[in-house]
Amino acid sequence: MPSLVFSSMLGNIRIEANEHTLLEVSLTQEDVSTGASSHPILTRTQQAIEAYLKGASQHFSLPVKLQGTPFEQDVYRALMAIPYGTTQSYQDIAKSIDRPRAARAVGQACGKNPLLLVVPCHRVVASDGSLGGFAHPLALKKKLLILEQNSSF
Repeated sequence: MPSLVFSSMLGNIRIEANEHTLLEVSLTQEDVSTGASSHPILTRTQQAIEAYLKGASQHFSLPVKLQGTPFEQDVYRALMAIPYGTTQSYQDIAKSIDRPRAARAVGQACGKNPLLLVVPCHRVVASDGSLGGFAHPLALKKKLLILEQNSSF
């Protein structure tokens, strides 16, 4: 499958797609790809991520394939509905997908999120407002929340 690794303020980001959809956005230790990508989804995704990280864009309008169990896919759709610059709790997400007792399972689904930034699991916090778990270092989660709060749109 086509992939691209590029450097960002977060570190190296790996993007993977198939012919029609974005499949993965993740941090990686892989070396940056050389040369320009000719794959339109990879190019669009890199440009969208760079605009987001500069505070120039709030939304990702990319063709994505949500992977995982039906429950995880429900969680990812709910995460994509969280407005830019705001947060919701794991409990809020569980209630929004009609699974009010599944807050822990929501957290586990967030930990498996294959589409970093595009599916904004960084916008989910613990009920007490603390950052809670995250598949990446909590410093990254905090950095992304600050970036969104400081962007002026």
